[in-house]
This record gives sequence, structure tokens and C-alpha cells, in this order.
Amino acid sequence: TVGLVVGATRDHGLQLDGLNGPILAPGLGAQGATPADLAAIFGSGGTVLPSSSRQVLGAGPDAVALRSAALTVRDEIEAALAGG
Repeated sequence: TVGLVVGATRDHGLQLDGLNGPILAPGLGAQGATPADLAAIFGSGGTVLPSSSRQVLGAGPDAVALRSAALTVRDEIEAALAGG
């Protein structure tokens, strides 16, 4: 399996539809990309693994707040990718 790291903050112009591997997509949240950008930028290529570390960690150091932030980001991503 081959994976790629492709930023989520702007259109990259790559044809990823034939990729059969994971795509790490840093830049979600504090760096400017939104969950809605994921489907537009990555289409149906591979398995997109968005990274939102700064946004989630900004809710810390309280563990409950960190978990809540992570779940919120997850829900926003799932809704965006489902077209909602």
C-alpha cells in the first residue's frame, strides 16, 4: 500500500481517483481548510485521513474538552462527506 500526504488547504490538481491507499490531509481547522473542502479537494480518491490537531488541541488541556472537540470535528467531517 502506498499513501500520500496532500494538504487540505487548497486544490492540488492531482488525479487521485485511482489511488488505492490512504491520503493524510493536514490543514483542517486552524490552518484554514473546512470539512466541506475535503470532498471538493479530494473527491473519491483513496481514504482521506484529515488532520485537525491544532483545532482539537486548542480545546485542552482538559480531557473532556479535548474529547468534545475531537467528536465535534469528526461529526462535521462526516456530515460534509455525506453531503449534509
